[in-house]
Amino acid sequence: FMMDWASVVPADQPTGREAKDPKDVNGTGPFKFKSYQSGVSWEAVKYENYWNKGLPHLDGVIVYIIPDRNTGLAAFRAGRLDITAPVYLTVPQYKIIDAQMKGQATAYLYANSFWWNLYMANDKKPWSDPRVRKAAFMVIDRKQAIETVDKGFGTTDGVLPPSLGGLTPAELKNIPGWREPKSLDIEEAKKLMAEAGYPKGFKTDIFYRPGGDYESMAIFVRDQLGKLGIESTISTRPGAAFYDYVYARSYQTHTHRHPFAPASPDTILAQYYRTGGKRNFADVSDKKLDEMIDKQTSTLDPQERKKQVKAINLYLYENALASIIHWGNYSQAWQKWVRDFVPGETIYNNLRFESAWLDK
Repeated sequence: FMMDWASVVPADQPTGREAKDPKDVNGTGPFKFKSYQSGVSWEAVKYENYWNKGLPHLDGVIVYIIPDRNTGLAAFRAGRLDITAPVYLTVPQYKIIDAQMKGQATAYLYANSFWWNLYMANDKKPWSDPRVRKAAFMVIDRKQAIETVDKGFGTTDGVLPPSLGGLTPAELKNIPGWREPKSLDIEEAKKLMAEAGYPKGFKTDIFYRPGGDYESMAIFVRDQLGKLGIESTISTRPGAAFYDYVYARSYQTHTHRHPFAPASPDTILAQYYRTGGKRNFADVSDKKLDEMIDKQTSTLDPQERKKQVKAINLYLYENALASIIHWGNYSQAWQKWVRDFVPGETIYNNLRFESAWLDK
């Protein structure tokens, strides 16, 4: 459950560096690595000395690498796969399984399991001007983004969903970026652009991860920014080169989506908005914001912490530091013979298959 938050490493290993080599990471799970075939599959087998005696029930797990999702869906429908990865199915595929495989399989939706962002480089002109960032943030039609990119599956929640202390829909409706009619935001955004010295817009680049949904979002954002006269090209890089480019902060703007775990405000606030956060892809650096984030982290009273988290949300919006577009839903499916698999609160919370077994 700590996969997205921390890793277990040997005590004699130097701290402050990433454990990129699998040999540097200590396993704590019910399975151990057996083999990997590039582009084909990887396999893990039962760990006989697992601390939780009597588990796991499975002798092993084989994960097949199937880049073409239609091929993967066909394999699942034919019964050749027991379960899908929680990030694999597209929305139409989820709907197919849900409608056509009732009684044969379970189709499960992880509500608000990832969010889309538009990262604007806070340290590079023209994005270093908060008026420009706010204008770009305001002009995006979030309801249209959900329909266009995620086929209607998603919510227009803010930086944090209400379940994590974010503003409710009623509270968001008065925040620039969520107001209706949308023409109000567009009109104000154009005024901000003019005040910043860009009445006719400017040219920029939108960097995105290779793949269907990622490209769809980049194209959508390009079209949205066009309302302000901003002419955007879209670009990407394959494989590891994509991550090298992102972590070097080489882009002007960057669209991406992120799942998360554990379900805590800190998972998002500390990583994505605090100075020095490993996933602070917009290079947000605000001393007051850092203090607010640190304070809520150490606040033990739940109600007081909620108040502080809401105040952080408002501060992000008021100071053009937020990058949220909308929240989406990952989906997963498993066959009727898969027993004792219970989906977690996030997609990372039940990947161990510790108690799962097959009734076939």
